[in-house]
Amino acid sequence: MKRAEGTIRQRLFAIKMGHVVAGYEDPTLHRTRLWAALAGYKRWQPDTKRKYPVLPSMLRWIHRHLQGGEHNPKDACVVWAAIMVAFFYLLRASEYLVQQNRSWSERRVLKGKDVEGRRDNKACANVSEAEELVIYLTGSKTGQYNQGTVRNHFKSGDPVLCPVIAMATMQRAFPHRFQGAQAGEALFRYKDGTPVQRAEIQGLIQLAALADGQAGSRYGSHSLRIGGATAIYLSTKDLDHVKRFGRWSSDSFHGYLWEAHERQKGLASSMAAAEGQLLAPRKTNAEETPLRRAGGGPQAEDKPSLGEGHASCVSHTMKKRTNAEVKDYEDVNELYYKDGGVKGAGKKGGDPNVSRPQTPHEKEAPSACVL
Repeated sequence: MKRAEGTIRQRLFAIKMGHVVAGYEDPTLHRTRLWAALAGYKRWQPDTKRKYPVLPSMLRWIHRHLQGGEHNPKDACVVWAAIMVAFFYLLRASEYLVQQNRSWSERRVLKGKDVEGRRDNKACANVSEAEELVIYLTGSKTGQYNQGTVRNHFKSGDPVLCPVIAMATMQRAFPHRFQGAQAGEALFRYKDGTPVQRAEIQGLIQLAALADGQAGSRYGSHSLRIGGATAIYLSTKDLDHVKRFGRWSSDSFHGYLWEAHERQKGLASSMAAAEGQLLAPRKTNAEETPLRRAGGGPQAEDKPSLGEGHASCVSHTMKKRTNAEVKDYEDVNELYYKDGGVKGAGKKGGDPNVSRPQTPHEKEAPSACVL
């Protein structure tokens, strides 16, 4: 079988929902062997190799490559703007690139009307005058109800790696895509109107990886999202910020993050010098109890204590009931009921506020510890 376990699971859930919507019972219910077989199949599959993140140095190589004359200048600025937006805004390919043979794709991808330049938090029609770029995502993989999401970035200060500058350059080349009739169409299209394809973005990333001495097969179009997430993580050290900005609905984003070896510099020195006086917790009753004499019973100063995980009271004065004590208990109860006492007092179902008289043995016994 060439299908991945996740793909098979997805098909099974589709079958399940089809039956439920049609009014039939869930066919996957109580299918223990089905899910066990699926789990076993997953273990047989080879380990999935994580994609590497795109690094800023690789992005600069792509920019030089696009400016090298092999691409039309207008087409080059479209591709570069798409790469900048995908990297800085952590976009999935389906959120900015039109997918082939997907009827819903053109309605979901980023459009010219979804992009807005701002200055002093006020909209400006010319992105070249803006200091901030705001994009509106109408739908995504995790947004099942298409409620939309807004994300923004300010100018980076870098003349090359900056989403605001890249979008301003594209607006100068294709102003009609941001305003007018074409503002509702896919934004990232070539001069002839053909949408930029995912394979073309992936090819550029793999070329940059090879130029950097890396294995091109470990990179893909998703490496832009992985690289952007890793860059935010290394810059802010804030995992919650990464998760929220990247619009992850679970903790799966941890698999996207890669550590940088520079972060550990000085850590070993700090650990070696971490000398201090420990703040010990308070001693428990068990720790304060003195040792018992070897071969002897409990000492007189021993106190009842609660053992860990137990809700029982231990008393060294406790002894087993004798037959005489049991008979006294029954006799007192019988006399109590005959004299007009409340039947069942002290028993299950009786009045908890009524107590019966104590037996002679109970009067002599020491008080018990009640929890």
